[in-house]
This record gives sequence, C-alpha cells and structure tokens, in this order.
Amino acid sequence: MINQINSTWFELSRIKTALYWTFVFVLVLSIYTIHSNSAFAAGSVPPNAVEIYPGLDHRLIGIPIIEKENTAALISYSQALDELKALETLSVTLNNDLAALGPESIAAKANAKERKEQFQEISKSYRSLLVSQYQDLSTNQHGDQGSNEPDELRKNQQTQSVSSSMRSWKIKAEKKMKEAEKHSKKVDSKIEESKTKLAQLDTDLKTAKKTANARKKAVRNAIPVALIESLEIPVLTMDAYLRSEQVLAASKPECGITWWALAGIGRAESNHGRFRGSTLDQSGTVLPPIIGVALDGNGFASIPDSDGGLLDGDTTWDRAVGVMQFIPGTWKGYGEDGNGDGKIDPQNVYDSALAAGKLLCANARPDMRTPEGRRTAYLRYNNSGKYADFVEAKGKSYEEIGAGRFNPVPVPGG
Repeated sequence: MINQINSTWFELSRIKTALYWTFVFVLVLSIYTIHSNSAFAAGSVPPNAVEIYPGLDHRLIGIPIIEKENTAALISYSQALDELKALETLSVTLNNDLAALGPESIAAKANAKERKEQFQEISKSYRSLLVSQYQDLSTNQHGDQGSNEPDELRKNQQTQSVSSSMRSWKIKAEKKMKEAEKHSKKVDSKIEESKTKLAQLDTDLKTAKKTANARKKAVRNAIPVALIESLEIPVLTMDAYLRSEQVLAASKPECGITWWALAGIGRAESNHGRFRGSTLDQSGTVLPPIIGVALDGNGFASIPDSDGGLLDGDTTWDRAVGVMQFIPGTWKGYGEDGNGDGKIDPQNVYDSALAAGKLLCANARPDMRTPEGRRTAYLRYNNSGKYADFVEAKGKSYEEIGAGRFNPVPVPGG
C-alpha cells in the first residue's frame, strides 16, 4: 500500500513538473516571438478612417498595423479610441445598472416597510397577550378560591403555548424586518456608488474624448504609410487591391481575379509602392515617382520612347513607371481612373492596381481562378518563369494570411 502511495505521489510530481516546464517554455517562446517578430502590431486602423478616406474598404477597419516611427501617432490615436470605447461601454453598463437599481430600491423600501408593519403588529399582539396573561394571573391570585383548578391549568398551558408561538413569530418577523432593511440600504448604497462612479466616469470620458480629438489629425497623415501587420502592405495599397477586385468582379466576373493576385504583382514590381523609399500620399500616389531603367536593349528589351517622355521623363527610351511598373505603351491600353479623382496616373496605386487587374484578366487562360490561368497572365506581365513562380507564391501566401478577413466571400462566378 505504501509503495502504491509513493508511486502515485511520484507520478503526480512528474506530471506537475512537466506541466510547469511546458508552461515556462510556452511563455518564453511567446515572449521571444513577440520581440523577434518585426510585424508585431501595436495599433489598428481606427473607425473614423472611412470619414477621412471615403470609400476605404470596411474590412480594413480595426486591422492591426505595424508599429513604426511614422505610424506612432496613429497607433497612439487608435489606443486612445480603444480607451474611449472601453469607458463608453462602462458608462452604458453603469447607467443600465442604475436604471435597474431604481425600481429595485422602490421595491426594497416597500418590502422593508411591510416587514416593519408586520413586526409591529405581531409585537403589539404579543404585548397584549402578555398583559392579558398578567391580568389573568393577578385575578387568579386574588379572586374566587373555588375556581376549577384543572380548567385554569389547561387554560394557562394553552395561553403559554400561544405566547411561545407568538414570541417565535415575533423573532422571525424581526429577523425578516432587519434583512429587508439591510437589503434596502444595500441597494441604496449601490445606487450612490454607481452615481459616484458615473460622476468620475464623466470626467474620464471628457478627458479621453479630448485626447482622442487631439490625436485625430494623425489619421490622415499616417494611414498612407501604415503597414498591415503580417502582410506588410500599406493600408491604401491594400485598399486599392480590394477595390480593384470588387470593380473587376462586377465588370469582368468571368475573370475571377483576386486581391491577393494583384498583391503578388505589386510585391514583385515595387514592393507595394515602397521601392527605394517611395511612400504613398493621401491620394494614393507614390512620392517620389517610381520610374524604372531605360529599356535600351542593354540587359533589357529595346523599346524606343512611345509617349514623348510624358510618363517616364525619357524622350529616347521607354521606362516602366508606377506602382505596377507599366510601360507607357501598355499603359495607354489599360490605364483607368481607379479612385474617381478624374486622373489616370500610373503612379497612383488605385489607377495602377485596376490597370494591372485588367491586363491580367485579358491574358489569363482560361481565367484567374486556376494556377494555369494565373501563370499565363503573370508571364504576360513579365515573360520569366522565376517571376511567375515568385508572384504565385507571394499571392498564395497573402491569400492564406488574409483568409477570413479579406477574402471571406468567393469571387462572383467562382
């Protein structure tokens, strides 16, 4: 028996030790992962971004963004909004509690009053009974000596029994009265406590609103350069991919193009508009403009100037331009206004993403839903097997990361 106990204790000790070190390992791994992951999110796209950037895809609201120096103000703003939302939620909860406590207080006071009246009534009856007993006792002591003693004895016993019952009722009634009074006071105390918290909360809410409003201006400046956590795609660039997907799903449903296929192209061509330090402005246009090397036949195709240097500034040779790196001649066939600003600019991420989608749809065989179809389209973009492999791999990676958030609904016709 002792050996069994020792064995059981030993097994439990081993299990506890294993669980402890498992917990330590998971904790250390989590801390390491957080600190070693460059895509650790510290903020998110705030709800009012759609007010500042009308048409911004609703799926981008609340999406985590990477903490960078140029997004610190935006992260600070999103955190201020989170704090404000938490305070507003608490305020609603307290007000609801207070609304419920009002009727409860009335009911508790009514119950306490009723219990008090019951106690007083029982106490009065009990006192009357005691007085009656005393009077009967006094009469028996000084009254007729010929009274029937057995009857008197029985009467006294009955009276004492009633007295004992009434005393018990009185004690119970007093206990219920005190409990009712205690409950009534407790409800009133909760009401006062809630009122005090609400008063403090009103002050905190005013401070939080003031803080959030002071940081609100950060949204306009920071959204274009904010990178989505894990994807590491600028918010406006991602919006351009999503918007182009929706536009083409309506105009070319047979194509089946997806945002992640466009993202694969964008990553290969300009790192989503960030090539050599370029950034997006508030309209989605990259600054400084992204212009490729001269296509003079020296390691590249030989393509003489086709637009008088209008798009690339080169009047001798063509150069690939913009976020999706279009050759001026190709841009003439596919360029389109993607953000409704009245301009058609390859340096604008909305315009270039839509143009890229149109080019891919025009060359996918049979369509963009199949790997084979995507490959034919990618090779039309750049006739290189390695290029097509890279774009497909990146696109599928983006699709996996965005699952459930950016691609919850199948492309129409898919």
